[in-house]
Amino acid sequence: MEAMGLVIMIVIITIVFLSLTNPVNSNLSLFFAFSLLSLSIVSLWFTHRNLHGLTFRDVGPLRGGADKKLRFSFVIENPTSLARSTLSIDLQGESLSIFDLEPYSEKTITIDLDGLGRGNYCLQGIRLSSDYPIGFFKFNVLIDLSLEFLCLPVIDSVYFDSAIGSLCKGEISEQFNLDGLREYQNGDPISRIYWPYFSKTERLTIRNFEEEFGGGSDKGLIWGWSQEEGDVEERIVSLTNKVVFAHKNSLEYGLNFPGCTIPLGRGRFHFDRCMSLLANFRCPDESVFLGLHRSSSIETVKVSV
Repeated sequence: MEAMGLVIMIVIITIVFLSLTNPVNSNLSLFFAFSLLSLSIVSLWFTHRNLHGLTFRDVGPLRGGADKKLRFSFVIENPTSLARSTLSIDLQGESLSIFDLEPYSEKTITIDLDGLGRGNYCLQGIRLSSDYPIGFFKFNVLIDLSLEFLCLPVIDSVYFDSAIGSLCKGEISEQFNLDGLREYQNGDPISRIYWPYFSKTERLTIRNFEEEFGGGSDKGLIWGWSQEEGDVEERIVSLTNKVVFAHKNSLEYGLNFPGCTIPLGRGRFHFDRCMSLLANFRCPDESVFLGLHRSSSIETVKVSV
């Protein structure tokens, strides 16, 4: 029960006590005191019943780019024949959403928060509260779920998302080296056309993989952490561009990071592994605020861009 409801309950009990101990009490004062006490007890019971029996279900880890909001989602289920009114989702003492829940129904709750960049985020401490029916008393229950969100690096190149079947365009990173390009000629493999450059200039060019990636495209591409220049985030952006480009063009590629190596491969599962590594590698372990934590968790996670 919230502090305000506790104060109101103490005031009502005090009125009842004074009415009973007053030597000149009247039937009217006793009636008034016991009416307040009865109303409070009934209200507390209805408030508690409004939350009792609800269940919560995680929808699984979500993912998105570092230039977007962190999105956490879960489902509240009402498996009973009782309608629930004035339910509130609370985080850090603030109400994020107020809604009703019909009998034998469920509602998907989505929470969007600001993050600190790429990495694996974990959100805890969400509460479901209600002040039904009169608003004087408020109960809350802890939603015992650990919600996760995998925040991917910002992807600057043009990429194709096979999961939604749409062509997504973004800004070409200045750190993505455009040296080693030449004009497309008849007979050149279409898979080697540098589409990010085409999206900005409408000129067909061929990427010189031998110069840019340090090896022939027929032998596969292994990109090493030590081969990149710049700070951690600059290297992550550059490698992310290359992984997305290779995946889109069905090239064999791999990553060689300190303490973690992903061998040559292609396909959706291989792309997921590489994106997970890029999202988590050398990510700071820190608290965003009480209940939201960012960490580095190097593991294979199903992700999509």
